[in-house]
Amino acid sequence: MALCSIELNDVEVRAARGQQVIAASPGYALVRKRQIEIGRAAAGQAFLHPRETLNRFWQQLSETPLPGWGKRCRHHADLAYLHLQHVRELAGHPEAAVFAVPGHYGKTELALLLGLCEAAGVKAVGLVDAAVAAGAPHLAPGDYAFLELQQHQALITRLRVTDRIARRGVEIVPGAGRNRLETACVRAIVAAFLVQARFDPLAHAATEQLLYTHLSEWLALLAHRGELRVHVDFRGSRFEARVDRAALDRAAAPLFADIVRQLAPGEQLVTTERVAALPGFAAACRGALELPDDAVFCGLALHEKVFAGGRAASQLVTELPAAPDATVSRAARTTHDRATHLLVNHHAHALAAEPLYLAPRGRLARVRELDAVCRVCAGPDGARIEALDGAHVLVNGMPLAAPAALAAGDHVSFSGAGGSFVAITVLAPDAA
Repeated sequence: MALCSIELNDVEVRAARGQQVIAASPGYALVRKRQIEIGRAAAGQAFLHPRETLNRFWQQLSETPLPGWGKRCRHHADLAYLHLQHVRELAGHPEAAVFAVPGHYGKTELALLLGLCEAAGVKAVGLVDAAVAAGAPHLAPGDYAFLELQQHQALITRLRVTDRIARRGVEIVPGAGRNRLETACVRAIVAAFLVQARFDPLAHAATEQLLYTHLSEWLALLAHRGELRVHVDFRGSRFEARVDRAALDRAAAPLFADIVRQLAPGEQLVTTERVAALPGFAAACRGALELPDDAVFCGLALHEKVFAGGRAASQLVTELPAAPDATVSRAARTTHDRATHLLVNHHAHALAAEPLYLAPRGRLARVRELDAVCRVCAGPDGARIEALDGAHVLVNGMPLAAPAALAAGDHVSFSGAGGSFVAITVLAPDAA
């Protein structure tokens, strides 16, 4: 069985076996009436009980006292321990795991983490910088700035890729986190309710909670639509509003502007699809590279043998070998690399003159559907790919500006793709 890996991002702490995510839980705790709820259950009540909700315990992992919160909540480390126990339970009680940790963790936080792991019954067999793990399987040689959004801050990790990928530095952008973005988007949604339905969801804790509970779902849908009709139910009445994606883009623009200001001129920004799909990102961060949402777990799975021996973690890994595939230039490919099929979720789909349309969540169709993002077809000169209606499509992490050739080994991705579509060559049984 593949080694368990755990990614510590307080937006959502995730556990995986290999590249398969098996558990996810937001970094929230609700402490009231001597009871503590953790994860999604706490997040689902955060705006009903804001004074009893804490969500900085992974960011500020420490034993600094929190007076007045009870014996089980003496400090943030207590809550991190309870959350780690919860994630371990969701993941099937693994006995060992390798941890992808945020770049701002220093020796104090890492030492505390190892202590929490021991107390929670999960042996930490490795500690790896999350940005290094994410970039290892995907980035070609060069210098990059890897962006991660946590709940209350953004992290920019400078990476250098040669035959190895190494961390060169970490910069914190305070206040530029997912919570700020969600607050800005909720305000834009509330403005739509006020104008169209004469209803203010923020006037009632119950409807405010509904907005935040459904926000991730709405943002995912708006990543591929110009507008979306949403509703909230309150006291037997349903209130509806039409939310414009452009309004959310404007609301989120200041957050990404703050992040872009921290970049050096010409610095290549890279992030995951989950961040790239957020409102405001595309306009502020043009030319950014997108990695699959499971990029961290791809990197850890690639180097699983380093940790599988069971030896305890002794120090943070900030450098790993780069994947060979990421350093092979397209010019070096042979004629055997002519794409004949598209690989999606272990199924190969033959390319033909009739286009194959790619859509979110790994869907393919021979007939164009409303949410189709791009099309791929095969011709006398090989396979070609074309984005539809100005969609933002990446081939090997680079934006597709015009119809282009597609070679075996090329990865096609876009916001909401659910992973990469990979072009491959299927050879005859007797091919050399």
